[in-house]
Amino acid sequence: MKILQVHKYFHERDGAGRYMLGLMRLLEGAGHTVAPFAMQGPDNLPTPWSKYFISHLDTSRVTFGFNAFKQFTRAIWSHQAAKKMDAILHAFEPDVVHVHNIYTHLSPSVIAVAKRRGVPVVMTVHDYALLSADYALWDVSRPLPFAIPSFWTTLKTRFIKHSYLATGVNEAILRLHRLLKLYDGSIDHYLAPSEAIKRALLLLGVHESRITVAYPPISIPARSVRKDKGYISFVGRLERYKGVETLIAAMESKRLAKTQLRIIGTGPDEARLKNLAKGMTNVTFVGFVSGAALWAEYAGARVSVVPSLWYEPFGLVALEAMARGVPVIVSNRGGLPEIVEDGVSGLIYKAAEAGDLALKLSLVIDNPKLAKTLSTGAKKRAKALGNPQKHLKTVLAVYTAACG
Repeated sequence: MKILQVHKYFHERDGAGRYMLGLMRLLEGAGHTVAPFAMQGPDNLPTPWSKYFISHLDTSRVTFGFNAFKQFTRAIWSHQAAKKMDAILHAFEPDVVHVHNIYTHLSPSVIAVAKRRGVPVVMTVHDYALLSADYALWDVSRPLPFAIPSFWTTLKTRFIKHSYLATGVNEAILRLHRLLKLYDGSIDHYLAPSEAIKRALLLLGVHESRITVAYPPISIPARSVRKDKGYISFVGRLERYKGVETLIAAMESKRLAKTQLRIIGTGPDEARLKNLAKGMTNVTFVGFVSGAALWAEYAGARVSVVPSLWYEPFGLVALEAMARGVPVIVSNRGGLPEIVEDGVSGLIYKAAEAGDLALKLSLVIDNPKLAKTLSTGAKKRAKALGNPQKHLKTVLAVYTAACG
């Protein structure tokens, strides 16, 4: 089978890109032919198909004048993306097109071209961007109701670049796309990384028969060895909606005074969090870690925490830790409760409740027997959920069905 994978980036800049590249390797390893379609960029991986990539678009800041107009029109409908997509479809002749995050960078023009050429389209939905321009459903310090928010509700969050203008423009574009059915009218089947994302698609009116839940696959180094050093770990980007503030507050409990928390990651909320933890000798900010060093951080933890306040679409870091035999404590938001079997492969606590989190942490820290039981359950659960071959089989079945 020949598959065209479409995402705005062709490198591991975000979770969706990381997933797509991993899926491409799985498909190629199974004997399928894969080509990418993305934006041009200095960090892109080498590929002979880059001549078909569209020009780079920087949306990191709010712009005005002609540049803003170009961004606006491209987000609504990119004629360049449509033309380039038509060219690569002609050259590659795929059996199926698999799209990821295309939204404002590539626009839905790429799936319309595929549909016009009679090529089936499958979409993996990685977040809540089809529901709202506030794709985290996050309002400054708390989650929005799990629903399709009104225009004004989204606008007031200033989620895009902390700007009313940027947020309002993106929401207006999304609503126009939805009105014209530019996504749902061209997508044959949706892949959801969790039941939480499936629920979001059902809110949009997508029929259940067109949605398949496929938990993301994971792979760990062959020489992965667990060495419990007794600390608590957090791995992730330091954003307010990740809930690290709750974790720091939990570490103030007397029960955890002699236990170390290692916060692994960077992000826009870092300075505020460091100020919150000022003077706490049991909290260490490690910074950004990747590769073998990251796996070593996972392996040394007694327990890992995913304290998200938002509706985490899945929680890959939880599954990665569990694959190393590390028990995980997660909040009860989004897809996280789907990963952890409470009391079997980890523990679940009430989001934003530092006292409940402290209690659950102390249960694992103070009870080596429980920690060992959860460790065994975590590894078994991760193997069942994150099996790459199982994921590949599910995705190929969706491709085959879409091809009719």
